[in-house]
Amino acid sequence: MQACNFGILVGRTIAGAIGAAYGWRAVSGAEAAFMVPVRMAAALLLLKGAPSTNLFYGRLLALLWPLARDNRPIRASMIVQALLWACFNTFRVYPAALRAVCAGCRQLREVLPDSCVFEGRREK
Repeated sequence: MQACNFGILVGRTIAGAIGAAYGWRAVSGAEAAFMVPVRMAAALLLLKGAPSTNLFYGRLLALLWPLARDNRPIRASMIVQALLWACFNTFRVYPAALRAVCAGCRQLREVLPDSCVFEGRREK
């Protein structure tokens, strides 16, 4: 999970730099160009074969609960990974949401100067 989060954050940083310099179309083009070798590597390296079970996804998920209930290490690992996911999403989404709220406050102040309340204080 940490490697995945690191990759996403580094990718966002690089995409931001490319986007700032060349625009969003360049970011999309670079992404498409980099995905071609990734697709070829996945086709060569990933295992080929039929699934070993015919259970549906919902049934497989239901089988996790007895495992988590009966095995403390699995339960601890699930909790740690859930907390890592929550922290990552908090730091990834919160700045964008905060910028959107602040932009909304600025637009609202233009129309109704005394109506914007943010974090319990009146902004003017």
